[in-house]
Order: sequence, then structure tokens, then C-alpha cells
Amino acid sequence: MPSDTQNRAQKPPRGTRFSTIIVAVFFGVVLIVSTAIWLTSYLIARQAIEKDFENLVQSNSVITNLVFEARLASIQQDLSVLILDETLVSSAQKKDGKALRDQLATFLYGQNYGRIDFLFVRLAGAKDLVGIGAPGYDIEQIRAAALNRSILDANNQVFKTEFSGTPIYSIINRQEIIAPTSGRVLGHLFAGVILNDNIDIVRDVLNSTKGSAVGLYHGGRLIVAYPLANWEELGLAKRSLNRLSSLDQARNSIYDVKLSLDDLDGKSFHMVSVHPPGAIERLEKNSQVALFLLAIGILFVVGVATVMLRQVSHKATQSLANYANNLGLNNGTVVFEGSSILEFNQIGRVLEHFVNTLRDTEEKFRQLTENSHDVFWLGSLDWKEVHYISPTYEKIWGISCQDLYDDPMIWFHAIHLDDRKMVGEDLEQKINGDLSNPSFPDYRIVRPDGDVRWVRARAFVIYDADGKPWRIAGNVEDITKRKHVEAQLHQAYESLEDEVAQRTQELELALKAEQDFNALQKQFLSMASHELRNPLSIIDLTAQLLDQHLDRMTPEDIKTRVSKISRATKRITNLIESTLNATKTEEGKLGSKHIPCDLAAIIRECIENQNDISQNHDFVTELEDLPAKIIADPGHLSQIFTNLLTNAIKYSPDHPQINVRGHKQDNWAVISVVDQGIGISKEDMPSMFKRFFRTSNAAGIPGTGIGLNLTKQLVELQGGEIKVESVDGEGTTFSVYFPIKRAEHLSS
Repeated sequence: MPSDTQNRAQKPPRGTRFSTIIVAVFFGVVLIVSTAIWLTSYLIARQAIEKDFENLVQSNSVITNLVFEARLASIQQDLSVLILDETLVSSAQKKDGKALRDQLATFLYGQNYGRIDFLFVRLAGAKDLVGIGAPGYDIEQIRAAALNRSILDANNQVFKTEFSGTPIYSIINRQEIIAPTSGRVLGHLFAGVILNDNIDIVRDVLNSTKGSAVGLYHGGRLIVAYPLANWEELGLAKRSLNRLSSLDQARNSIYDVKLSLDDLDGKSFHMVSVHPPGAIERLEKNSQVALFLLAIGILFVVGVATVMLRQVSHKATQSLANYANNLGLNNGTVVFEGSSILEFNQIGRVLEHFVNTLRDTEEKFRQLTENSHDVFWLGSLDWKEVHYISPTYEKIWGISCQDLYDDPMIWFHAIHLDDRKMVGEDLEQKINGDLSNPSFPDYRIVRPDGDVRWVRARAFVIYDADGKPWRIAGNVEDITKRKHVEAQLHQAYESLEDEVAQRTQELELALKAEQDFNALQKQFLSMASHELRNPLSIIDLTAQLLDQHLDRMTPEDIKTRVSKISRATKRITNLIESTLNATKTEEGKLGSKHIPCDLAAIIRECIENQNDISQNHDFVTELEDLPAKIIADPGHLSQIFTNLLTNAIKYSPDHPQINVRGHKQDNWAVISVVDQGIGISKEDMPSMFKRFFRTSNAAGIPGTGIGLNLTKQLVELQGGEIKVESVDGEGTTFSVYFPIKRAEHLSS
């Protein structure tokens, strides 16, 4: 085995190898450039030949078009001397076209035959054609074939017809027939020229395997085809070929045109597959040689470049190999030495895979952090540098990420003053390495716009592969909504406690009111039964006396007994009516019918009724100052004053005088009922108009406690008001106020 010294001795000097490589590269570049120039010359020559031939075709097309137009012009000139007899036309319109046909034949055969081959006349209003054709052609067959090809719409167009199995190509010219005397349009004249001679030339050229031809059929017009056998007539093409001396021998056999006879029938086609086979084939053969040389030159340069790359990049590949080995990217299966291009490529693929993996990991991490509602951050162990902060930081703090990179403590300055000391103490512990509790206490931050946010932060250590602390990482969560919800829940809990306490108190009050109401109801039932029992007893006892002793009673005794029954009946009626009205008032069903009422008369009537019931009291009235009429419910007024007068009688048994006064006070009619009875104590005054209420000094006096309550509601239904004044033991005054303005307004 040779030693390293021997290997180094066998290698040529570094300078010699480098000079050899430079020379090889130079010759390779020269070869490539020469080949490129040769290909460029080939393309330029080919484009020049094709351009010249295109000019040739266009020039011949223009010339042929001029010839064709001249032929049509001669047809039109010949037809201009044809004057049709209007009489013959009229007879032809009557299906007698012989005379007209003879005139057409005279004209056709009298001309220079060959310029017009057949004539047709289509008369106005006629369905058939009258015409005559050239010798050797059956005019009827031509006419029928022409009709099938819509000859009536033809004008300078080529049509293909069949005659005895032979295709005939003809061009049709159409003109109006105008009567020379009347100037009216008699019909249309169709003149035709048969083009079969020209078509035969095209067919012969196309069927020839040796010759070439150029032809055009465009816009419905046939341009006669020419064989390209006479280069003296086509000097332009010859000169284009002579630009390359090596191609001069290609004359008389270079251009080819592919045409089809079927394309001549009413269709347009353009020249196709135009190319010079001889010249182009030689150019293409030479180009193949040039391409072969070019490929050899490229392979030569690539080989030399490979050697150079191996020599120049050995050190770089060795560095990459060391880097790959240190990273362990080869999974321990290969040890890179950087000694070959293949190994260099392998290193590149491994590094590329490593970079792609890192890029994918970074992309996933970026998507995770940027789409998260939390803030993710990564910083140095001393908390003095921020390496990464997620964009959510800007949404929560209202401060740009760049500001945090520039000033890593700017987040701390945004903490609310009331929370800054608490967070600062916890932060100091974490900076000193105490991360046993990764969470910060919840704290508030104040954004630049003044908005206050609640946040919850955590921090933890990231360790490297050796288990040593490497970075501090953490996340921050915006808990503002959660804090608001907690505050609302706390407030709702407190409100609920207050509401429960209030509801409990209300329920207790309602329960007590219900209990009081039930007690009042029992009291009312007891009083009502007593009130009913007393007059019923009077009625029963009086009725028994009348039944047993009627024959022994005087008329005065009978009248007295009947009066007792009547008074007892009225007491029962008043009690029942008051009870029913009180119930209706409570349910809102008590109706009111307001009409003009004589208030003084109603009061006097109530007093008279009370005189019948109680003859022991004397009523003193002063009603002259009352208004003549008020608008009210007369039934309600009667019950109001009946209740007030009844109360005055019941509660003043020892004082027979009762005063009833009436007067005007501003816009009110005021009626006062004054007694000198037992009066009302101050304690009972606030409850006087409550339902079922009876004063403390009313024991032994009949009553249900619904009279004054009903009276108050009836007064209010009239738009009025009731007041009471009393001194315990000295009497009571009830004053009722009824509106006068309302009465005057309704009266008017």
C-alpha cells in the first residue's frame, strides 16, 4: 500500500492542474460559442427564405387578383350592351320564353366566345329561369345544378356543378335588368364563365410528384395556380436562395403547396405547408451537426467544471460534513468526511431536511401563538431581554411588540398602581430563581387608551439538553371578561340576598295582612249576622204579635207594628245593598251613570227616610247655598248621604240634633254632616275609611265596618273627596266635596 508521501508525489503540482483546467474550459467555451453562432446564422437564413417566399406569394396574389378582376370587368362590359326587349320579357313572364331565349342566344354567340359561357334570366315574379349555354353543355343540367347551389344569391362566386359525372367550376356574375323605357326592374341577369381549364392546371400540378405549385382561393374567388418550374419568372425566390452559396443547386425544386380540389367548392383556404425542402433540409442537417458539437462542448465543460468543483469545494464540504456530524443529522448511520461531491450532495440533502423540519416547526409554532388568545413570550434568565413575544401582546397591552423588544420592562410600567407592588414582589422572587410557583397573582394593566384589563400570567424555566436553565418562557391570559362575570355574579348574589330578604318581608307583611283580613272578615260576618239577626227578630216578633193579637189591636197599634217591620226591612235592605256595592267596588264592576242631579233635593229625601227610621233625632239643614245642579250618579249620592246620616244617628244616641250644611267653596260644593255623638279617637282616625274597620269605642253599636269604606269609593267615583274631623267624646263632622266646574262644563 503506498504511503501518503507517495500519493502526494504521484499527483501533479497544483499550478499545473489548474492551468490544464483553464485551457480545457477555454476550448470548451470557444466550441460552444462557435456552435451558437452557426445555429443563429441558420435561423436567420431560414427566416429570410421564408420571408422572401411570403413576399413572392403576396406579389403573385395581387397580380392574379388584378387579372381576375379584369375578367369580371370584361363580363360586365359585355353585358352592358345587352338590351332586352320589354315585350319579350312580358311574353316570357307569361311562360313563353322562346323569343327571349333566342335573343339571349343571339347575344351570346355574337360576342367574342369564351368570355361568357352561359346566360340566365330570372324575371320578376317568375319561379323558373330562361337561359342558354355554351356548346357542348346541357343548359338544363347546368341550370338545375346551379339552382341547387342557390345561384339566385350568387355574385362573383365560384360554384361547382356536375355534368355527366364531370365537375364543372364556374364563376357567376349577377346584374339587374332595367327596362330602358320605363326604368323598372324586370329581373336579374346571371352571366357565367367556366373555369375548368384553370382547374385542370391545378389538378395536374397537385397530382404531380415532381413539380410544385402555388395557389390561392380566397374570398369566394379562384386565383389560378401556377407551377413553379420556371425560375426565370420567379427571380425573387432565386435571389433569396443565392444568399447562401451552398444552396444555389436547390433551384427548380424547393417550394411545395398542399391543396385539395374539394376546397374549391364555395370555401376559402389559405396557403399551407409552405417550405423549401431542399434548402431547409440541408440547413437542418447542418444544424444537427451543430447541435451534436454543442452537446459535446457542454459535456466537456461540465466534466471540467466537476473536477474544478471537487478541487475548490473540498474544504467547504469538509466544513459542512463536520457541521452535519456535530448536529447528528445522519442519525449515526453515516460519518461524513466531505471527500466527494456525492457526499457533499448527501450533506446538502440532510441539511435541507433539517432546515425544512425547523421551518415546519417554526411555522406550526407561529400559527399556534398567533392564533391563540394568550400571549406567549420567551426571554433571558435575568429577565432583561425578550427574545420572542406573540402578536396577542399588542391586542391586550395596546403596546407594540417592538416597544417591548426595545424596553423589556415596559409591560411592568403598564400595571395598575394598586397592583404594582404586589406583582413587583412576586417578580423579584422569580428573578432570584424562585419559580416554585409559576403563577403571578391576577393583576390589572392600564392600556394607553385608558382601558383597564385583568390578566393572569405564568412563567417557567426551559432547560437545554444538558439539563441547565436556558430560557424563561411564559404565557399571559386576558381574564377581563371572567373578572367582570365574577363581579356580576357577586353583585347578583348580593342583590339576590337583598331581594330574598325583601321578598321575605313582603311575604310576611302579606301574610299578616291576609291574617288581619281574615280576622276582619270573621268580624264582619259576625257583625253582619248580628245586624241581620236583630231586624229579623224584630220582624218575626212583630209578625207573631200581629198574628196572635190582631183582633184585639187598635188601628194605631197595627200601624205601629207595621212601621217596625218596615224599618227592620229597610235596615236589612241597606245592609245587603252596602255589602253588594262594596264587593262590586273591590272587583271594579260598580258602574256609574252621571246625570244632572239636584243635590239639595237628594239630601232632603235621605233625611226624610231617616226620620221614618229614627224619630228620636232632629235634623237641622242649611242647604240654600248649594248649586242648583251637579253632574253625578243620583243612586250613589243617595247611598253616600244615607250612610253618613245613619252613622250620625247610630253614634249619637244621646244627642238628638244632627246638622246638615251645604255651601260653595271655590269650585267645590261642600256638604257637612255634623253630630254630637261619641266622637273618634286620634288613634283610630288614620283607619277610618279602611274596610271592615270599627272604632275602639263602637262596642255595642251595630255596624259592619264597610259603610265608610264604600262611601269614600262612591265619592271618588263622582270626582269628589271626603274628609273627617272629630274629637273623642264631643262628636264628628264628615265633609264631602263635589266638583262644580265639572258640573258646569257637562251642563253646557
